[in-house]
Amino acid sequence: MDFRRLSRPSAVGSHEGERVRIYKRTAQSRKWEIQFRDHLYIIRRLTLFTDKAASEEAGRKIEKLVAFKMAGEPCDTTLAKWLGTCSAAILTRLAEWDIVDGRRAASAKGISAHVEDWRATLMSAGRVRRHIADTVSNVNKCIEYCKWRTLGDITGDSVMQYMAHLRTKGKSLSTINHHLRSVKTFCNWLLSECRIVENSVARIPLHNVATDRRKERRALTHAELTKLIQAAESGGIVNGMAGHERALLYRLAAETGLRWSELYSLKKTSFHFDGSSSHVTIQAANAKNRKRDQQPIQERLARDLQSYFDEHPNKEKAFRQCGGKRGLSC
Repeated sequence: MDFRRLSRPSAVGSHEGERVRIYKRTAQSRKWEIQFRDHLYIIRRLTLFTDKAASEEAGRKIEKLVAFKMAGEPCDTTLAKWLGTCSAAILTRLAEWDIVDGRRAASAKGISAHVEDWRATLMSAGRVRRHIADTVSNVNKCIEYCKWRTLGDITGDSVMQYMAHLRTKGKSLSTINHHLRSVKTFCNWLLSECRIVENSVARIPLHNVATDRRKERRALTHAELTKLIQAAESGGIVNGMAGHERALLYRLAAETGLRWSELYSLKKTSFHFDGSSSHVTIQAANAKNRKRDQQPIQERLARDLQSYFDEHPNKEKAFRQCGGKRGLSC
């Protein structure tokens, strides 16, 4: 295409002696286009907007992007923020020409697509499925309330408004912090993936939960634990578990400190019975810290567990259904 024959060209800047020009392809064209030389001195043409002033401003910014690319330096904050407002079509073209990172083009996707990418990252990192589901759900609730559509809609102020909304709904400060951590984690991931240029949510402080303690958690006393085990031992079937099985499970939980999900994952093969060296092994996939671990168990409990397993030789799992979703309710 002979640029000199294009309709109504006008210069909006310069680059190494070449003028960045804005024009309309024909008199009937609705949108303005620009022509410029990129960092490889290749002539590029890009369709922009119907508004000439906006197209001229975009031309100037693209020229600066090319200058940063030639210097081998990252663009400044102003340009990075402008890129965050660009359409997917513009970012895709700039990425194809290697003027901007390809991840910039990906950032123009709808925010729901980014959430799904984040979910996939958490899954590939081996995070617990329930944790992933809860965290992603918290973020989606914030997105829905704040009416975010793109990453450019994310602001610290809107997140603070959502936290205030949760407070008016009677949520505890601990619950609000849980939601806020989820949003912070998502935004930190966006920043690490260069999908946003700054994390405006990072500055929002967590609440002091000590000022709104709804439940005081503490360890059972020895007398309370003994009473619980005795009640389970003499009790009937609850949640599919006989009283003796529940009593063994309570004793194992008290001696080892294993979490509900770790207890639920145990199989008969997880136990090694050898007198004072008896122990139970938690596989890395089921441990919270994702590390394989062994916990010693006392000889008396080891004998009772071994006897119980011998009475049920066809069992693969150490214990049947342990109760509700969040823990032992038997």
